[in-house]
Amino acid sequence: YPNTGDYTISDFALNGLEGYLAYYENTGDTERIRTDWAAMMRNLDWFHQLADQRRDMLLDAEWDRKAGIKAHYGGFHGDLQIVKGHMDNTGIHCVFSCTYLIAMQSALILAKAIGEEDDARELRRRIAVLRRSISRAFWDPKKKCFADNQRHRTHSIHCNLFPVRAGIVTKAQRAAIREYVARQLHCLFANGYDPSGGAYTSPNFAFYILDGLYRAGLTRTAEDMMRTGWGWALSQGMRTCPEYWTTRSSQCHAWSASPTYYLSRYVLGVHYPAAPD
Repeated sequence: YPNTGDYTISDFALNGLEGYLAYYENTGDTERIRTDWAAMMRNLDWFHQLADQRRDMLLDAEWDRKAGIKAHYGGFHGDLQIVKGHMDNTGIHCVFSCTYLIAMQSALILAKAIGEEDDARELRRRIAVLRRSISRAFWDPKKKCFADNQRHRTHSIHCNLFPVRAGIVTKAQRAAIREYVARQLHCLFANGYDPSGGAYTSPNFAFYILDGLYRAGLTRTAEDMMRTGWGWALSQGMRTCPEYWTTRSSQCHAWSASPTYYLSRYVLGVHYPAAPD
């Protein structure tokens, strides 16, 4: 987000577009979108310039190092403090590229809502290129799942659920991803019982992992993950949601409260009608 120092998190700037879409979908307020549209496009333009360094428009998670720019969190923040070796956050990156794609998909809906046809036309062009590029670059036909980067050395749950979130997987890929992720995430904690051996996602990033699980139809996996992770937090006496699976970091982290939303929506069954009703 914009600031005067090096405390920048590039993927958060992309997440912001999803936030605007959620606001619009739940309020029907186009005036806010019109007011901020130029700023949203300036934000996206930075990523367009990064994407245009390659014909396939895929994003490089090490853009900061290669450009000689000092960034506190590096070129791509992603999901911190997951089990070592599960996810390679270097090189031309699947999750970073998917996050860019999802941001553009969000912006396209907003552009159509406020009649910005020129911007919508350019977003459609970029989306079409990036959709093809992600599948070609990261799908591993031998393992039948997506890889984190072009080296195909690691195949995290993240790089498999983000293409699901972006809606770019085929029926056959979805079936293979369901099997792979369910096997990888049979327990949130790597040792099978607590976070001392590492975890496959942190509570603050779980908003996106849970979204991908539900979209993939992995309801049991999603709810087992909540029981395990937030159950552990309750067993430690916590009354609020921790940033990570530890008692030594932020103990009241809004992003970590996502089970409240997912349980309300998918278990309790609370669905809102179309805004602004």
